[in-house]
Amino acid sequence: MIEKALDILGKILDSYFIPAIVSLTAAIGVYSLTGNDFWLLNKLGRELYIVLIFLILLILILLAKYIGVKIKKMARESCHPMG
Repeated sequence: MIEKALDILGKILDSYFIPAIVSLTAAIGVYSLTGNDFWLLNKLGRELYIVLIFLILLILILLAKYIGVKIKKMARESCHPMG
């Protein structure tokens, strides 16, 4: 189970290196701030909890990047209307 999760993590790291590094660093930070009696940590275990936090943060980072690109594109189109 953990090997599959780490394999998926490796594929994500190949495609999205910088966002993945930021997300992994933040996930380790969140894990270090999480108490030992947190219910999700107890249910999943340490490794899967870190992978879950990593993936949630990565999705949020990529979503923010996507929204930023769309906003830039909309701003550029509104400054230079075509037609």
